[in-house]
Amino acid sequence: MKKHIPLLLFCISTLLILSGNKLFAQKQGQARIDSLRNELPASKGDSNKVLLIDALAKEFVYTSTDSTMVYAVQLLNLAQKINWRPGIAIYYTHTAAVYNFKGDYQMALREAKNAVNIAEETGQGHCLASSYANYAVTCRNVGNYSEAIKYFYALQKLCGKMDNQSVQVKTWLCNAYIGLALIYQDQHNYAEALKNYLASLKIALEAGFEVGVSSCYTNMGLIFMEQGRYKEALEYFDLALKINIETDNKTWQAYNYGNMGSTYELLGNYDAALRDFKEEVRISSTVLDKSGMAEGYLGAGNVYTRLKRYAEAEKSLNLGLALSKEAGEVDQIRKAYERLSILDSATGNWKAAFADHSQFIFYRDSMLNKENVQKLTQSQMQYEFDKKDAVAKEEAKLQRNIRNMSFAGMGVLFLFTLVVVRQRNTVRKGKQRSDELLLNILPSETAEELKATGTAKAKDFSEVTVMFTDFRNFSQLSKRMNAQQLVNEINYCYSAFDDIISKYGIEKIKTIGDSYMCAGGLPVPNKTHAFDVVSAAIEMRDFMLEERRKREAEGRIFFEIKIGIHTGPVVAGIVGIRKFAYDIWGDTVNVASRMESADEAGKINISEATYELVKDKFSCTYRGKIAAKNMGEIDMYFVERIL
Repeated sequence: MKKHIPLLLFCISTLLILSGNKLFAQKQGQARIDSLRNELPASKGDSNKVLLIDALAKEFVYTSTDSTMVYAVQLLNLAQKINWRPGIAIYYTHTAAVYNFKGDYQMALREAKNAVNIAEETGQGHCLASSYANYAVTCRNVGNYSEAIKYFYALQKLCGKMDNQSVQVKTWLCNAYIGLALIYQDQHNYAEALKNYLASLKIALEAGFEVGVSSCYTNMGLIFMEQGRYKEALEYFDLALKINIETDNKTWQAYNYGNMGSTYELLGNYDAALRDFKEEVRISSTVLDKSGMAEGYLGAGNVYTRLKRYAEAEKSLNLGLALSKEAGEVDQIRKAYERLSILDSATGNWKAAFADHSQFIFYRDSMLNKENVQKLTQSQMQYEFDKKDAVAKEEAKLQRNIRNMSFAGMGVLFLFTLVVVRQRNTVRKGKQRSDELLLNILPSETAEELKATGTAKAKDFSEVTVMFTDFRNFSQLSKRMNAQQLVNEINYCYSAFDDIISKYGIEKIKTIGDSYMCAGGLPVPNKTHAFDVVSAAIEMRDFMLEERRKREAEGRIFFEIKIGIHTGPVVAGIVGIRKFAYDIWGDTVNVASRMESADEAGKINISEATYELVKDKFSCTYRGKIAAKNMGEIDMYFVERIL
């Protein structure tokens, strides 16, 4: 499935009109670059040269980050020469953009923050707007949504103090609304995402800002695609495509064709999907976008596999893999190996399937950031060392005082001893609290490994049972509650779920909104995971049914639960940039999620893999083959009761 248009691309596009020369926004491609280069020698005043170099640097962000860096350094040297602080801030904005494109988000974050600090010193409006947008985008990339939201709102507030009728200000408002929308979209809060896209779209339409209109249409289409509203998704992708054809924006044309190809694939219209994926490859090749070409080849290869046109699938997927490696796109490389392993399995080439799956695991794990886990452990260990060292020094001091002080000072020593004892108890309690916090977010085995070695390695589990729950009528009911009521209701249910799974030794993985995810059989493998998870599911279902009965009698709001369960292999480990978490990955997780999606309210829906493990212990009803998104038809069963 395609990703939404990166906000960074959108921000770079809008920056072109901030130089004050409207021709920058009207000229296209190489013609604009030639014009800027010709204008540079004749430019009067160093500050004007800085702006021209700035515009040139932006031009190459799409095609050559090395060229962007060359111009950025020229810009920095000139800005330092005339001691023009806004120019130095612009330099950091460019370097942050380059690191963002390269995926080095920690460096991007550092550079973007430098730009913000300098821009705030200058107080220059456009410089501030540029730095705020760039920093907010980078914060979103590293998963620091709270900081990103803070600066997108700061950008909106800043625009409110400027001329809100100017094109420049309107473009920054579009940036801010789209940035907020993308964060909500990441969190699957589609209502808020659409609300912000519509706000951005309104401004972009009024300003005749085609880049913003296209971006909104594309990303709104992706929301509709994720919601299964495929007809609407295609309509919005087509609207975006028409704009990008009119403006000759090849990069985003390719995005649109790729998104339409993915949508047609979901609809089962494979001919249309292949047509659009091929068009994505063709257009991406005209602008030498290897990543875009790879996406098209990988999409087409997946469709060929579905059509059992295996030779064409192998050729297309290998082309996608090669281009992904040339582009250095780790996520695409991961996707290529995953799809090759599926193809190899379909053709019975088990040796190749194993090799490709191993590569898939390797590249997926390479995307996991363990740096923060190590830093956390180092900080914790340093804290404990410092405290122990402090206690040791106080105890040594106490011994010296005991030897040197007379009997008359024993009372003072006694009081001092109490202080030392209390300090030792404080340290012990602090360590205990630290351990408790660590255990609250990590399984005990993983936490112990982390404390002992400073790292926690990702692990393969050959068989675990994964459960997803979801509240069927959550969106509608949440509108009838205030924020505190909603949080209280969810907390009440999740607390009950936590108690239930604890009884069966099941590991809670995470909650996302009204979705609750847990798994049995890890971090310590066992043979009872399927029985444990299904038993817990029955208790959770019965708890929710009893709550419904009581609340209906009282005329109160109630939630209806859907539960999906699947058994299979997963990989588990610690991930995160700023806030780490224990998580699991693999097709097993995706299938379990589909089991929940295909469930009915008040029921427990399990896959055939889970059924085979529990059929002798639970009464189950065969549902037949049910269509699952992106997975074809799957045998499913309702669990009724324990035998």
